[in-house]
Amino acid sequence: MPKSIKELTHLKPAAHPGIGALFSKAHSHIWHIDRDLDWHLDVKKDDPCVDSSWAPFGRTPAFVGLPLEVKQRVARQALGRMLNIMQLGESLAQDVCAKLVLICKEKDYRNHAAAQTMDEARHHLAFARFMEKMGDEFEAVNPITEAAFDEILQSDDQTFLIASTQFFFENVGMPLLDKLEEKATHPLLKRIVHLISRDESRHMAFGLFFVTEFLRAAPPESRRAFAHYWLSRILQVFDDPYAPHALRLMKNWLEKAGVADAERLGERMWEERGLLREEDRPETLTGRRVHQLLSVARQAGLLAPDILEAVGLSRHPLILGALRVPPQV
Repeated sequence: MPKSIKELTHLKPAAHPGIGALFSKAHSHIWHIDRDLDWHLDVKKDDPCVDSSWAPFGRTPAFVGLPLEVKQRVARQALGRMLNIMQLGESLAQDVCAKLVLICKEKDYRNHAAAQTMDEARHHLAFARFMEKMGDEFEAVNPITEAAFDEILQSDDQTFLIASTQFFFENVGMPLLDKLEEKATHPLLKRIVHLISRDESRHMAFGLFFVTEFLRAAPPESRRAFAHYWLSRILQVFDDPYAPHALRLMKNWLEKAGVADAERLGERMWEERGLLREEDRPETLTGRRVHQLLSVARQAGLLAPDILEAVGLSRHPLILGALRVPPQV
């Protein structure tokens, strides 16, 4: 945080040329929460607002075979829980960006963070207002995500804050937003997600540019420590640490929907989910399907041979799969 006005007269530009352009794009892409969203649209109590296949375990035969009314009730509960997590994530990002405005010494970083702060305020408000229209009580954020969010809030380290929010969590969330936009059946929800996704692509670009420049300029020991921490975090995502919590929620939602023996049915879904993941595994290992996290890690230089050798991940099967895909231009 600047201690004197003299510090503000000597702010330096960002080293990566792409970061400065993001501030201009923020102005051309801005949208108005009241003018560009039709809040007159109702959200009926029995409207799932999303195709039931979007729900956790929605691809399993046990879920597909449930009565339509049950699937829709579960999908609505799953949607509310996800929106609750997302609106908290947007609020977290708003706090982080406001902090970055104060601690960054590069004028382009400050400008982008200021613009993103306003974006995140709109995102949080849009999700919160849609949840109010739904009018239901939804589950709190899961303990793993809560702990990760708290860690970010307690940090004042510029590199950690940007790597956590614009690089890691934005790229965790973007595939979820893409799938939600695809599966949303309520027009207001679909429009909200579309507009938010457009902003998030710009936020992710900032994270990518920042990490790319950090890895280029940092000394070897800092690059190694950064890569060790963040590649570990990225690879943990593929272990799906949230799945046990999602299973507990699914059993609860099935019980609320009046399903007999929800415990047994939930266990069946868990087993079937495991089989589906095994069927999907060859596509990941061969590079036919690369998660966005690994794709952006490669673009940033995190999968460079010297880095992977230094952190002992040169032969990790998921990384080898990601490296089989031609790099994006």
